[in-house]
Amino acid sequence: MLDALGQRYGCRPSSVIGINPTLGYSILFDLRVLEAALQQEQMRQTTGGKIKAKQAKWSQERVKELKRQGLWH
Repeated sequence: MLDALGQRYGCRPSSVIGINPTLGYSILFDLRVLEAALQQEQMRQTTGGKIKAKQAKWSQERVKELKRQGLWH
């Protein structure tokens, strides 16, 4: 989310939350945000990630019915 906000407003993620950009740990924070964003993107590219993304869009009623039938773990 911080990565998306930073891109939207054209600034670093650390600036979004108010970390002074002259401090060294602001760069480390930005790198960690970038790393997390890249990991999320890689997960979405896997078959399991695609399945999880589709399942997240399912309605609660559908999930309850699948659980009731023993098809959801």
